[in-house]
Amino acid sequence: MIFQTTRRVAQQFGCTSLKTRVTVLTLMLFIAAVWLLAFRAIQELRRDFQEEIITQQATIAHYISVTIEDEIASRIRSLITIATRIKPEWLRDQKAMSGFLEQRLIILGLFKLGIYTIAKDGRGVADYPVLEGRAGDNYDQLDYFKDVMATGLSVISKPYFFSSSKQPAVVIAVPIKDETSTVVGVLAGANGIIGNDIFRDIYKNTERFGMDIHVISLRDNLFVTSTDPSRVLQSMLPAGRNLQYDRYLHGYEGSGIAVNAQGLTVLSSSVAIHGTPWFVVAEISTEKAFSRIENTKQHLYWEAGGLSLLFAGLIWLFLHREMVPLSRHAAALRQMTAGEVPLQTVAVEGSAEIRQLMESFNQLYVQIRSQEAILQESETRFRHLADSVSVLIWLADTSKFYFYFNKVWMDFTGRTFAQEVGNGWTEAVHPDDLQPCIDTYVKCFDARQSFAMEYRLLRHDGEYRWIYDQGAPRYDANGIFIGYVGGCIDITDRKLAEERLVEARKAAEAASHAKSAFLAMMSHELRTPMTGVIGMADFLSGTPLNEDQRLYIDTMRSSARTLLTVLNDILDYSKIDAGRLLIDHVAFDAVTLAAEAVRLFWPKAEENADSLGLDTDGLTTLFVKGDPIRIKQVLGNLISNAIKFTKNGKVMVRLRYREADNYLHLLFEVEDTGIGISPSDLGCLFLPFSQANVGATRKFGGTGLGLAISKHLVELMGGEISVTSQPGWGSLFRFSCLVEHAGPEDFATDPQQVLDVRPMTILLAEDNPINRMIVKIGLEQRHHRVTMVENGAQAYEAAAKQQFDLILMDMQMPVMDGAEATRLIRTLPLPFSKVPIVALTADTLTEHRVAYMEAGLTDFVAKPIRHYRKPVFC
Repeated sequence: MIFQTTRRVAQQFGCTSLKTRVTVLTLMLFIAAVWLLAFRAIQELRRDFQEEIITQQATIAHYISVTIEDEIASRIRSLITIATRIKPEWLRDQKAMSGFLEQRLIILGLFKLGIYTIAKDGRGVADYPVLEGRAGDNYDQLDYFKDVMATGLSVISKPYFFSSSKQPAVVIAVPIKDETSTVVGVLAGANGIIGNDIFRDIYKNTERFGMDIHVISLRDNLFVTSTDPSRVLQSMLPAGRNLQYDRYLHGYEGSGIAVNAQGLTVLSSSVAIHGTPWFVVAEISTEKAFSRIENTKQHLYWEAGGLSLLFAGLIWLFLHREMVPLSRHAAALRQMTAGEVPLQTVAVEGSAEIRQLMESFNQLYVQIRSQEAILQESETRFRHLADSVSVLIWLADTSKFYFYFNKVWMDFTGRTFAQEVGNGWTEAVHPDDLQPCIDTYVKCFDARQSFAMEYRLLRHDGEYRWIYDQGAPRYDANGIFIGYVGGCIDITDRKLAEERLVEARKAAEAASHAKSAFLAMMSHELRTPMTGVIGMADFLSGTPLNEDQRLYIDTMRSSARTLLTVLNDILDYSKIDAGRLLIDHVAFDAVTLAAEAVRLFWPKAEENADSLGLDTDGLTTLFVKGDPIRIKQVLGNLISNAIKFTKNGKVMVRLRYREADNYLHLLFEVEDTGIGISPSDLGCLFLPFSQANVGATRKFGGTGLGLAISKHLVELMGGEISVTSQPGWGSLFRFSCLVEHAGPEDFATDPQQVLDVRPMTILLAEDNPINRMIVKIGLEQRHHRVTMVENGAQAYEAAAKQQFDLILMDMQMPVMDGAEATRLIRTLPLPFSKVPIVALTADTLTEHRVAYMEAGLTDFVAKPIRHYRKPVFC
């Protein structure tokens, strides 16, 4: 056939000779060879160009997947950081939650569609920026809310159209946990799918390389985003329509030829985005990919007819220029991808298009190296920081084995890294602490819980040191558990200090108990005979006496009262020093209290001063609630001192008050015209066991505790005490106390009045015969009938046989004490168990009184019991 065609061509040009035919045949064979060469060159170029494009596609897809992965990880880390700062109670307080979110303005750069919080019941709590309907809406059926609450991990939602802006979006959600690591809510951030957000590199690279790039979701079978807007949030092709896409949906990463939704044949590459259910797919139509090849082919076809020889040469030159660089670059990229050679830049050569492609690859290489440098710098900073602190730091992987120790740890133990790595570090743990230490570590590791434990670790010098070790689980940006991190500090000095403190505390408690027991014993032993002295003096003063006898009795009574005052001061100061002095809170009339205090010192004022007066600023009554006994004690102490140091002068007591919200400040002043106090002595006036000068102590007497006690009492009542004085001109003492308003209805019936109403049948339990006699005489003077017993057991037997109107019970008696007897009486049947029981005790310690009251007592009467010329029992 070739010969026939040659003959026709030769005949057409008028060449019929054999030589001409041979020439034509040679020319036609050459032309055919040129065309065949051009055809084969185009096919080879197409194949190599396809391989180059696919390699470029895969590289770009990989770069975009890494970029998106970093963007997602960065946003997850940011949300986790914010979530750890959210207090669980804010999920119930929209205002507090909104205020917190408004202060996180920098996060809006990562979540342009806003952030919001969801309570564990699915209710939206607060958002920023605020969108109508988002706070208060119900999210309990949304996939990402349910996944976070179920797993406690970070979740990426299914893509959807954002309700407010109607633009496609995706939500990143992280858990909000309480101090026990329980998930109590969800923090979510919304990102736009299209535009300059997570997927911005898709559009940038599309403009650069002219490719279509999609992000598809294997989980949702959707196009998450695409440079083709018509595909955004659209379903993937049905199974069987595109075998290459079917492979992608099964997790395949690679390249191939596919048929897209428009029916176009495309070159396609897929790379997974780790940590997400997404894949990056890069596509370019074969028509567009090989457009340059088609142009070349047309050019060859048009030029081959007239310039076969020249065209053949040009074809050869063109193919050499195009194919050699492409083949060389394709081979180099294959070696880099396979790991045969390190990642590096490639030579920029060839045509403009190939040069552009190589330049883009080199730019990608620079970006990758920059990221590697950042990671290397981060690791270097971590190691420098870990080696700079004074804490022993360790890291463990998911197998529970330790794989890192900082320099401080290695210096502490003096061991090598090979000795410590894995579980070798346990060799330095004290044998007694090893098993509890391992049990705690394994238990918390398996439960993914933080832990803190103390154990002894062998130091390089052979000494075991106490170590406080804290460990916590580590998670990567996707919430995947990757091991534990821990830090240890040497607490040996603290442990030794704690042991010394425990011993000191035990010694102090023992001393305190001994002191309390001694005070109780001393109070009982001193007050019991004082009852006899004062009682007998009171009874004797009621009998006919001559003037000398009257003087002797009054002197004895005065001395007994002085001794009682000294005893009370010592006991009060001891209770103050031990912190056991309590302040009462009852109703009283402040005017009456002041008048009684002044009236009590009139006899003494007649002996020393010219006058003792009271100024209430026109007040006749002032009902308040406070501690009248302690106020009267302070006022009496100041009046007594003023009279003591004023000879032939005046003492004036003043009462005022000042409103303060729902309280009153009672203000008392005691002013005298006595000897005064020097400026050098004012500083020590309120110190215990101190007086203005030693001469005053010898001349006027006293314990030196009165003002110190008064100062403590005033401060316990919320007030202040002060003094101004000038030697030779007198002194002015002021003190205040905080009280509440009260009315007449707050006043209870005085028990003393009950004793005066009618004769009663009274059981007296007292082991001291003198005290029994004194109390019996005082009661019988009031016409009461008295039955006496000597111990608690006899009191219980008597109370079980006869119904008494009142029982007076001593607390410290042989056989059975008063508290035990009271408890037994309260177990008797009615009406015997309801008899009022009043304690007669010399023990004034508050803590003991509380214990006595818990036994069932009705009230207290403190010894010594005082009797007056006119028979009065109190």
